[in-house]
Amino acid sequence: MQKIDLETIAAQIHAFPKAVGRIRRINQILQGGEVRESSEYLNRLFNRRYFHYERKIHEQLVSIDGHSLETYIAPITVEHSGYLLSEEERRKKAERNIRLLERELAENENDTYILYQLGKSYSMAGEYEHACTYFSRALSFDLDPELEYVIDMVDCYGYALLNSGQAEQALGFEGIYHAFGKRADFQFLMGLIYMNNEKFESAIREFMKAAQQKECMVKGVNGHLAYYNAGVIYECLGEREKARALYEKCGGYSRAKERLAALGKRL
Repeated sequence: MQKIDLETIAAQIHAFPKAVGRIRRINQILQGGEVRESSEYLNRLFNRRYFHYERKIHEQLVSIDGHSLETYIAPITVEHSGYLLSEEERRKKAERNIRLLERELAENENDTYILYQLGKSYSMAGEYEHACTYFSRALSFDLDPELEYVIDMVDCYGYALLNSGQAEQALGFEGIYHAFGKRADFQFLMGLIYMNNEKFESAIREFMKAAQQKECMVKGVNGHLAYYNAGVIYECLGEREKARALYEKCGGYSRAKERLAALGKRL
C-alpha cells in the first residue's frame, strides 16, 4: 500500500522550505503469534542545505545549525514489511545491529536513544531479559514522556517483561500510568500485565478503556484485540454470555470466530 498526494506535497515544500515533512509508515510486525500492523510517523522530506542524518544506525535527522526541527505531516503513507523475517534472518539482523550499537554506546554510555535501540534489537533476537536491561537503563534517566521514542520504549519494555516471564515486575508500570495511561496501546499493555498477574477485573477494565479510544499505534488494540482478550477472561471465569457478547464485537477476527464456534457447541 502506498498513498502519495504529490500536489499537496509540492505546496507544503514551498510553504515550509526549512521544515521537515513527516510521513506515515505502516509496519507489519509479529506480535502475539500474529502479523499485526503498527503505524508511526517518520521525518523524511527535508532540504539537505538545512538538515542531515547522524548516527551509524537508526539514523536521526538533525538541523545543521543546531536548531530544533519544525515539522508538518505530509500526505504520504507507505507500508513496510522489513520486520517480517524468518527466525534466522531476525537473529542475524539483530546481531548486526547490536554490534554497531554497542560501538556507539561505548562513545557515550548514557545515550538513552542507543540504549533504547539496543533493547529493541535484543527483543528482535528474542533475548528479552537482555532487552529489559537496556530499557531499564534508559528509563532510569529523566526523560520527556512526550518523546516518540520514549513512548515506544515504554511499550517495548512492557512486552519484553511479559515475554521474559517477569509479569510481576511489570506491575511496576502502575507507577507510570499517570504519564502514559491516556493511550490505547498502553492501556492494552496494562490489560495484558494484569491478565498475566491474574488481576482479571483490572485487566478487563483496561481492555475496555482501550476499546473506547479513537486512535492507536498497533491496529486492533482499541478494537477487536481488546474485546477478544476481555472475552477470553470472561470465558475462563465461566461467564459465557459476557464472553460471547465481546467476541461478537470482534467482527471477522479469526480467533474470536473460533471461540464463538466453541461456545456454540458447548451450549
